[in-house]
Parts: sequence; C-alpha cells; structure tokens
Amino acid sequence: MVSLAITTLRFRSGQASGSAPLSITPKRLVLFVGPNNSGKTLGLREISHLILGREVTPKVLESISIDLPRNADEAFELLLPFKLRDVGPDEILVRLKTSGFGEGGGFQGQQISKTDLGDWLASANEQPIRSMLVGLYLLGLDGPNRFQMIGPYQTGDLKALPDNHLAALFKDDHARARLRSIVHDAFGEYLVIDPTPAP
Repeated sequence: MVSLAITTLRFRSGQASGSAPLSITPKRLVLFVGPNNSGKTLGLREISHLILGREVTPKVLESISIDLPRNADEAFELLLPFKLRDVGPDEILVRLKTSGFGEGGGFQGQQISKTDLGDWLASANEQPIRSMLVGLYLLGLDGPNRFQMIGPYQTGDLKALPDNHLAALFKDDHARARLRSIVHDAFGEYLVIDPTPAP
C-alpha cells in the first residue's frame, strides 16, 4: 500500500519553558493537548499551510518533513479513492479540496493524468503534488469546525459532486471505513454519520 505521511514535526520550543525544541515522528494519531491559547490550533493551521506549500511565517513549528509518492503510479494510486470517473487511459476526474485547515470550503472537479503526475514529480516543484494529494487527506477539526459539524445541514444531492468532507464520505466506502477505524482506535467509539434530515 502506498502511503503519504508526515515523517517529522519540529517545533520552535520544547515541552517546557527553556527546554530544547521538540521534534516528533507522528504516528497514526497525534493529539495536541494544552490550555486555551497555548498554540494547539495555530500549530495545526501551520502544519496545514506548510504541508500544502503555502507561504507562512510559523510561530509554533520550525519545520515539517513529508513522505511523498516516488513515482506517477504511486501518486495515481493515492488519487483513486477520490475518483469521480475515468476520463481516458490513465486519466481520471477527481474531487480536489479548495481550502486548508480551518477554512471551511469545499471541493472542485479536476482532470488528472499519470503524465501530469510524472511531470510534477520530475520537476523540483513539489507544490502541485503537496497541494493536491496532501490536501485531499487533510481534515482539520479545530474548535469552530467541530461545532459546525454537529449542527443540522441540508443533505443535498448525494449523487452530485461532494461539496464537503461528510458528503464525500458517503461516496467513498474505503475512506469511511478508514475513518471509522481511526475513531474507534482512538476513542473506542464508532463514527456514525446520518444522512436523514432532522425532523
């Protein structure tokens, strides 16, 4: 199985005042715990911006290392869970995120071929690969986003192009199973998403 992973997070400071900068190798689930205004959400936002290759002046993070696909076949495999339909040989229409952590946003369709992926990987510019692949696998649940998720929303047409992560989960059995497994491993609870409208 091809993987896409953060291999190292290096912070500007340590676990306590005056301690050496903290460097961690994230596992499947990383939990940031701390008092209000200690930099948890800011750190997650900086991770999102640095992963996506956006310009940011980090206050919490020093650097981030990411394992990206080594070739076009691996990159293409990572896009398959987001495939809307085949367009041609080795070319698909995928749903791509239009925003980063804590920005709300939705998805848009884009045609991607193995040739495009190979060209991007061969160039010194990782930006298209980072924005596309990592953005698809990034879901930020900061305070405002968590509370927005528990409110009732219009279901919309579940056969149409998804316009948010929850709608996308209804169309992707594999992603739903992986998320259910992560939630169960972390909390011992099962994730349930109910598409029926509230009374």
